[in-house]
Amino acid sequence: MDMTPAADESTAAGFSDPSDLSTSCYFCHLCKIPCSGHSVCHTCRTYNIDCVYVMEAFSGGRQPSKPRVHQARTENLSGYASPGPSLPSTVDSPSTASGGMRLLSEELETVSLRLFIPGHTVLSAEIERSSYWHGAATRPPVHAGPKLPYRDVFVGLAQSIVELFQLRFNSLGCSPREQSGLASLSRLFFQHQGPLSFSTRAPPFPQQSFTDLRVQQLVEVWFSHHPLSFILSRNLLLHSYRNGTHDHELLALVLADASFFLGNEDMNVSHAMFEAARARVLERPAVSLSTMQALVLLGWHDFCMCRPQQGYCYLELARMIAAQRLISPQSSPAEHHINNIDTHTVEAELSQRIYWFATAFTLWLSLHQASPDPDTLSPLDVAPLPPPDLSSSAVYALDGDSGSIAAVVAQKNAAHELWSFAHLAATIAPLFKLHLSTAPPQQQTPYWSPPLAPRPIDSVSAARTILSAALARLPAQLDHSIPAQTFAHSAFHLLAVTVSFPSKHGDGMVPVGDVLRSVQTFLAATRTLARQAAMQDLLDHDLRTAPWVVLGLDVCGRALVRVRRGLGQQGQGKAAVVVEELAKRLWEVSGERRLDNESGVRGMRERLVRLVGVVKEEERSTFTNGPLFSEPFGVDNAGWVEMGGGSRSSSGDSGTGWTGNNFNNTDETRFGVWNPGGF
Repeated sequence: MDMTPAADESTAAGFSDPSDLSTSCYFCHLCKIPCSGHSVCHTCRTYNIDCVYVMEAFSGGRQPSKPRVHQARTENLSGYASPGPSLPSTVDSPSTASGGMRLLSEELETVSLRLFIPGHTVLSAEIERSSYWHGAATRPPVHAGPKLPYRDVFVGLAQSIVELFQLRFNSLGCSPREQSGLASLSRLFFQHQGPLSFSTRAPPFPQQSFTDLRVQQLVEVWFSHHPLSFILSRNLLLHSYRNGTHDHELLALVLADASFFLGNEDMNVSHAMFEAARARVLERPAVSLSTMQALVLLGWHDFCMCRPQQGYCYLELARMIAAQRLISPQSSPAEHHINNIDTHTVEAELSQRIYWFATAFTLWLSLHQASPDPDTLSPLDVAPLPPPDLSSSAVYALDGDSGSIAAVVAQKNAAHELWSFAHLAATIAPLFKLHLSTAPPQQQTPYWSPPLAPRPIDSVSAARTILSAALARLPAQLDHSIPAQTFAHSAFHLLAVTVSFPSKHGDGMVPVGDVLRSVQTFLAATRTLARQAAMQDLLDHDLRTAPWVVLGLDVCGRALVRVRRGLGQQGQGKAAVVVEELAKRLWEVSGERRLDNESGVRGMRERLVRLVGVVKEEERSTFTNGPLFSEPFGVDNAGWVEMGGGSRSSSGDSGTGWTGNNFNNTDETRFGVWNPGGF
């Protein structure tokens, strides 16, 4: 891409009365040459530069005002071709509604007190002994890149959210599977580390020179390798860099991370650059989109550096800021287009992406806690869910036609991963809240107390309603070239299996037909995921697919054991046939050699072997061609059965069906069982 300086995108910020876009792009106006007036004019297309139209500002003698300059520390990286001020603030931080102006370091300290001081009590003695308010803390030197690879942690988060839900709320008796990276990080949250400090001395930027070409190369490397590339727009970042209006600290974070990815740079210099940028970000008294993006990168870096408590504070503050920006969007005095794409639309979409990622991350942490902070389980209607089709994405429209192929493909895949994250968070968070609201009263425990024994969901009908809405949000036709869509579909059906087995004091009904269909759907999705992983990335195949398959086989196998026990010695005809077929398919999948090294796979295989053997024996001795349902099992006209022999409540979900991607209560394969007890 040509690095010819383009127009200063901030020049339009000084106009308060909107009017039509100028008929000449900024480059043609600057060069005093005729402009074709097209969305990408002939001149800009010839020279391969961004074609920028701003509000009409070239006639009438009125000149664009200078952009507002952030007054915090603005030392620049040595060697930047276009040094300029940090981006102006566009929205106040969460604490400035009352008129105060607080630094981000103070905001982070407030967040840390809320999250990590039990009972929201500020322990003044502990704070006084720390360097909290003195600004004298200096971060101990670290001379290496992230201890845990960014991508390894990221690819496990989505399935970890599902697994944590399974372990905490199911009655199937699933055992936790050790995940070395995420498990070690989650344990660190429960270690007392004292109050966190975010006040650091700002070290100087290292003397590191970057040519324009080198900056562009490192940006492409970052977008090709960083799993959170969906929070930035590549063209927007490079465009602001060429204009000299970029956020220097945000760019420094990107360049430092890119140097870590390459591995052949001086790690000490890269780390010094990262920490110098961090200190200057924390000195800002207000927040812009770029500040929010910097908070996410800092939080993710600390999380993967095994400083999860500190990383959580960064990400939680980013979530709060994103929610505020989405609830109360800031009006802009002028329009600004790059290649006919409205940059305000791009920025709004980036804010939504940050909100959903931070919300999903917060949910993952809350699932570890006995008593989660209710403030972190925010309403989920703040931002619309990301669309499954990137054709409606303004960010992809801006970035999809330029840059290296690797960067474009990585951005596209990252956006699909975010789609999966968002849909899982929008589904599991309401289930989590439902469980917490129906929990028996108990003494308040600190947030960072691990949960006790699993407690199944009491209200199956309410949980099924939430899952029905989640499945309805999926595309009518799944794109099986996108693993994230297949994963989300299989995850929802695995959740459906889990919530179908209520507690002893719950609804008392098990929709066995839905359970069997969910097991069948999970098996089909598993085959698709295996093909996708083998075709796209062999490394991700082992990191993502194998653990997910083992989790699903364990859940489905235990569910079939429950169903078989409910059928008892009478078999119930077609139900026994379906259970036998699914048991054999589960056992066949469990024999895949790629699963050999996964935790818990041996016990899961032994359970399936016993299940297949018992089902075959019972089918030979008891199979009959009798009626689909037998009266002794208390089956009602909707295909439900009583868990304890009682009567079905009229307020249940006998009329609640699953349609489309969902289930259908009138399907002939719906079976009722009596559940005699635990596994």
